[in-house]
Amino acid sequence: IKTLDISKCNKVSDPGVCKIAEVSSSCLVSIKLLDCSNVGDKSIYSLAKFCRSLETLVIGGCRNISDASIQALALACSSSLRSLRMDWCLKITDTSLQSLLSNCKLLVAIDVGCCDQITDDAFLDGEGYGFQSELRVLKISSCVRLTVAGVSRVIESFKALEYLDVRSCPQVTKDSCEQAGVQFPAGCKVNFDGNLL
Repeated sequence: IKTLDISKCNKVSDPGVCKIAEVSSSCLVSIKLLDCSNVGDKSIYSLAKFCRSLETLVIGGCRNISDASIQALALACSSSLRSLRMDWCLKITDTSLQSLLSNCKLLVAIDVGCCDQITDDAFLDGEGYGFQSELRVLKISSCVRLTVAGVSRVIESFKALEYLDVRSCPQVTKDSCEQAGVQFPAGCKVNFDGNLL
């Protein structure tokens, strides 16, 4: 199995995903588990252990996934992971995002929308990642603790950024970014309220 989409299958749980990971191992490049509410850390640990060629992972709405398993995934798949959707993973904190952004050199898209524990500290100052990031899409909508300072760090760190979603971030508005002097790259579309700038 190279790709698997079992999104919204609420009967899928850790034992099933762990078996898929073990059987598919290095062949699996994409797995989508959107809103599989019974999927947790054991699944992510298993994917990290067996599926080191994983490029795409969708775990949005999997609310039982925590930082520890995401850190293991970031280390195991540092040379393969390109796209990660983990919106509504409510146990995810800055630790997960820092680990992913610091280790996954090929990461081009990440969605942590509605992960309300994400703060400015998820993003390092300037060029602090030690490599030129390829990140093009960053969705941080409804990350209510994020401020303009965090957005400034994003802009400084991710020069290839093409799309930034900051909808429903109460401290990050078009006006607050302008007042702070945040200069978005010419090729970067910013979504403040549903309209692209």
